[in-house]
Amino acid sequence: MAPLTDTPNEIIYHICGFVPKISDLKNPCLTSKSLRSSAEPFLYSSVILEYSFLCIPRIVPLLRTLLRRPELFQHLDTVSMNGWGFGGQDDSRAIDLKSLDTAFKEQCLAAIEKTNVPFTELWIKKFNSGETCLEALSALLLANLSSGTKRLALMRNFINGRELIGKVMQAKAYGELPALDRLKEIKYFKGYDYQITTRNDTFEDVISLFYLPAVTDIVAWVPNSPDFRWPAGAPNLDHLTSLDIARLSDQHMGKILSLTRNLKSLLWTWEYDDSEDPWLPPTLDFDKIVAILSKVRHTLDTLLFRLNIKGGHHSYLYQPIFFPNLTILGSFRGLAGFDRLTDLEVPLISLAGFGDSPQPLEESIPTNIKTLALSKDMLLDRAVKWQEGFGAHVFDIMKDLIQLLAKNVPTRLPHLHRLVLLEDAEGTKYGCIFKKYEACATAESWADGYEMLSLPRELPLARYSFGWRTIPDMQYVRTDCPLWARDLKDTIRRARRI
Repeated sequence: MAPLTDTPNEIIYHICGFVPKISDLKNPCLTSKSLRSSAEPFLYSSVILEYSFLCIPRIVPLLRTLLRRPELFQHLDTVSMNGWGFGGQDDSRAIDLKSLDTAFKEQCLAAIEKTNVPFTELWIKKFNSGETCLEALSALLLANLSSGTKRLALMRNFINGRELIGKVMQAKAYGELPALDRLKEIKYFKGYDYQITTRNDTFEDVISLFYLPAVTDIVAWVPNSPDFRWPAGAPNLDHLTSLDIARLSDQHMGKILSLTRNLKSLLWTWEYDDSEDPWLPPTLDFDKIVAILSKVRHTLDTLLFRLNIKGGHHSYLYQPIFFPNLTILGSFRGLAGFDRLTDLEVPLISLAGFGDSPQPLEESIPTNIKTLALSKDMLLDRAVKWQEGFGAHVFDIMKDLIQLLAKNVPTRLPHLHRLVLLEDAEGTKYGCIFKKYEACATAESWADGYEMLSLPRELPLARYSFGWRTIPDMQYVRTDCPLWARDLKDTIRRARRI
């Protein structure tokens, strides 16, 4: 039998694609130069760096190889730099500079100087300090990414307080460093820093992402700014089809949506807290939000709108005593005219309103909706006048409103075949997430095949997916379901018989 090394490269490349564990390709790269060219594209296709209090990313050996063989950068298809907080510990992770060999230091310094960017001096200074060396190395990895990279994720621990990362991303967006001209998906999510508020001034860093020429999916936490302006003129966002934005105010969101002509999916997380952020919007106006969303009503298939109202580090139920300056107005009744929408997730309260009596939910739901998810965001808040007559139990409130919705499904919402009710859940391995009580059925009979599932909220609805996001496993499937859900199932079936 002829040795594998005599096999045509095209066949070897095809065989490598079937290797179940990418790490298993390391040995062929080390033992055979002829196999290396076929195995390396798979071996370097996905780079994941984890950064936490207990885990310092192994970026040094990675960069040592990449700087010695820069042609490998073209194989980095997906780069994920993950890490969300340090558990209340100091977020500065020092690198022992003595552990870095002289040759590697010289390679890094030469690569930094070669960039010839205006902040080179700052970059070198951070590299020469053990406290900030990791930031400088992370920036060096980003600076050398180019057309080979299709997906990029930068999370809080690599961004928060790391000014070099933001400067490098701006330099790549504005042409000072090799462009990410084939990047399709980017996740740049920092979150608010309640301890060092000066770290939250990252608006210019995040807004530069919209200048990346080929990006279709953007996930970003966008701080507010007193003066929203496009640094290099209005970008062309015709290529943008999916957007996941948190924190950004209504007014600023409108300026982004007005430039999107082909947006299909939008997840908008509206935030309010008791921080010292002077640019938080003082009014939650659902009518205004609908008007802003109208800019994309002719292209949008999927809309997810969430409320994140919290005090300091911890989410809690909004009560006027804590936020006397927050005004709540309007409802989502205007969404009924969004005929193109097929998948919708909104707080139940945004459909029912805050008045003396709740409004029928179906009056605010587009007729072509196939998947509907309702969260209990703000449902038990004092701002909701009508909930006083229902008692404090959220299941009872949901049951009454949704049973009324179910009775009108056959005539008002003929395409609806999936209902998802969201409830806060603590104590799971994913932390403070959401349970999904999901009612699934066929279009012919809305109640047939009804089943209850408990799933993390981050599981995408229907077609809404960024693909490369980590989707939690399905181990939380429930064999039981709450009583209100069983009653709802019976109500739906009775409505179908009428």
